[in-house]
Amino acid sequence: MQVHSPRGSASCILSWSLAPSPPPARFSRKWISMATYQTVDEDFKNQGGLCYQQMKQGFKKAQDLLQSEEGRATLSDMFQITPPFSAYDEVTPYDIDTFFSYLTYPFEASAQYNDPPPATLCEDFTVNGAAYDPLLAFTDDCR
Repeated sequence: MQVHSPRGSASCILSWSLAPSPPPARFSRKWISMATYQTVDEDFKNQGGLCYQQMKQGFKKAQDLLQSEEGRATLSDMFQITPPFSAYDEVTPYDIDTFFSYLTYPFEASAQYNDPPPATLCEDFTVNGAAYDPLLAFTDDCR
């Protein structure tokens, strides 16, 4: 399954994580410890405000959409998933894990390697303000 941003640009911090090639294997969610996720969570919680709230809301919305065929179709269109979720007889935990790895990777890289610094990633992630759909922030072209 490939996931990419419909409007992404090569220079966009969020969109590069949604490119057709997956994140490096060493970043597979399977191998990342709970302590790592707690560190990532804390780094972005420390950024506070809108960034952390939009992250949480975006992940929650993605989880909710994955629960129905219509929701999975929405995600397939939004992230241009190839083949779309509808092409599968069953969406496996691996498919869902792969999808979420694309959403979490920029935050993991930011927290672990300061690339980009969490404050910069948050600035790009929240550029459209609080009224913006938090899930769209994962696909935006950082304009």
